[in-house]
Amino acid sequence: MCIKYTKLIALLALVFSILPYSIGSIGAQDLKYNVAALTMDSNAIREYKKDAARLALGYVLNGRSPISIGLDIPQDIQDSLFNALTAIHNSSDPYAKKASTMGIHTKPKPNYIDRIVVDCTPDAPLTKYLRSGGTSTANPEINALLDQYKLEIGDYNNEDNSFNISAPIPINMCKLAIILSKLDDGIEYTQVPEADEPNHNIEASHKGNDTWIITFTKEENDTQEKWSFKVDDNEQVQYLAE
Repeated sequence: MCIKYTKLIALLALVFSILPYSIGSIGAQDLKYNVAALTMDSNAIREYKKDAARLALGYVLNGRSPISIGLDIPQDIQDSLFNALTAIHNSSDPYAKKASTMGIHTKPKPNYIDRIVVDCTPDAPLTKYLRSGGTSTANPEINALLDQYKLEIGDYNNEDNSFNISAPIPINMCKLAIILSKLDDGIEYTQVPEADEPNHNIEASHKGNDTWIITFTKEENDTQEKWSFKVDDNEQVQYLAE
């Protein structure tokens, strides 16, 4: 058998052997993302998914308050931004290579997508089942909302009668805080948790269809560096400015 065909067969065998693991690591909902993501580190994929969700939420809000829209973050916009981010990550452009190795990701505020804290009054019936180790509330409306958006309850604190709600699939958590406060009188307040602001950020500007201007910013020792890229419909990356 010709050597080049032997190598080709070996390569195909390797691809098919790691494909189930890659698919499992990324998640079924990610299969529509670009093929290049299958070769990326699972942690990088996870971080870029969060970046894409935050950037998509910011795009939808366009300067408005997070409570002015619903809970859903359009999946098509998340997909488009994820593909743009991974195209930069996988680009051979030297500036893209530098930016992608700096550990730059989006700031969590103000576009919270994954967790909220619910603080209840000491005798709130809402937490009846949580006190005995359950994972659902005593409020059917809240339980229905949790089921609808695949939200998970955790970290119940008996002393404060509080718990966290996390979202495996990104949603507009600021809006969720407002909705929950209106569904049960036993909820004293809801809030998105405080988060340390990193010295880096990613911003995105939409230029039509699936074309984006993506800007990475890094601050260190009172200096700031920026790298901007244009990513078009075909996921071609063009460096714009530093």
